[in-house]
Amino acid sequence: MKPISKETIEHADDFIFHLSDSQVKEFLEDLKKKQPNIYYYCKLTADNTKHKERIDFINRWILVIFFCFNDYDVKLPAFSEKEIDVCNIWYVNKLNSIIDQSDKKETLRKMGDFSGQSNLIGYFFDKFDNMQLTSQIFKGVECGGFVATGILFSALYTQKIEKLLPSSSN
Repeated sequence: MKPISKETIEHADDFIFHLSDSQVKEFLEDLKKKQPNIYYYCKLTADNTKHKERIDFINRWILVIFFCFNDYDVKLPAFSEKEIDVCNIWYVNKLNSIIDQSDKKETLRKMGDFSGQSNLIGYFFDKFDNMQLTSQIFKGVECGGFVATGILFSALYTQKIEKLLPSSSN
């Protein structure tokens, strides 16, 4: 399966980050209907920041991730809690096998490579690095947890889509 292209990611980012607040709310409601377990995990991730502008940014960033996966044109059934847990176990085991305490960012980049979505993971880093440099809402905030969540979702979606795509598309 080919990774999501940089062009697709840029298009998704431009589209989602230019939506009105009400449009974002509609997309989040759609995610809630189609993927309730993913939605609640995302909501928990965003709400834990306890900062309105940060929550908005995280919600939009999460929507970019899921919007990018529409490029594969595969209808995904709702993920069960068990599927998310299994992917999380895969993630933790893989992470423990490569962890480098001296360079956490490089460790996360390697995890991105394992997820099969290096372009998307590169986008995560660029987006958060840019926000930390240009915006007060992430000043002094450790963003590695957000990136890790994005990598987990990318791996989850990629693994599921690989199973659903015809073998000639992989």
